[in-house]
Amino acid sequence: TSDRAVADTATVPSADREVIRTGFMSMSVEDVPKAAFDVRTLVQKNKGLIASEDTTNSEDYTYANITAQIPAAGLDAFIAEVSRLGTVDSLNISAQDVTAQVVDLDARIKALQTSIDRLTELLAEAQRIEDLLAIEAQLATRQAELDSLTAQRTYLAEQVALSTITMSGLLVE
Repeated sequence: TSDRAVADTATVPSADREVIRTGFMSMSVEDVPKAAFDVRTLVQKNKGLIASEDTTNSEDYTYANITAQIPAAGLDAFIAEVSRLGTVDSLNISAQDVTAQVVDLDARIKALQTSIDRLTELLAEAQRIEDLLAIEAQLATRQAELDSLTAQRTYLAEQVALSTITMSGLLVE
């Protein structure tokens, strides 16, 4: 990240920080299929989505592993609801502050857009073929870079908006 981005994030209030939260919860439950069904219901109720699900039944144990994405603002409430389905053996929540990355990407996107706008103006004014070709080459390079940065920014926004939590439930027979 640039020094400017780091400096800009020093003044960002904590409520406005861009944070990616992920979690892992391990539980003991009495009825794994029912608990898995209840988790799916809670995910839907909380406007989340199931990213993956794995269930194993053997003679010795029944196991379910569900990874869900939940709107970040509702993660804590979701965890409280899921916790009522059994005994929580472990819970680990981590947070990654990506505010500096977001500020840096936003600044780079703005600078590239300004450059593209200026090159577009120059293209309209160009008279010689050599100038047209040089400007078009620069435009193509900058547009590709802008598209890449915009995709990175969108990905970060999605990671911040939806927290990922993996829940594992186990019943030993």
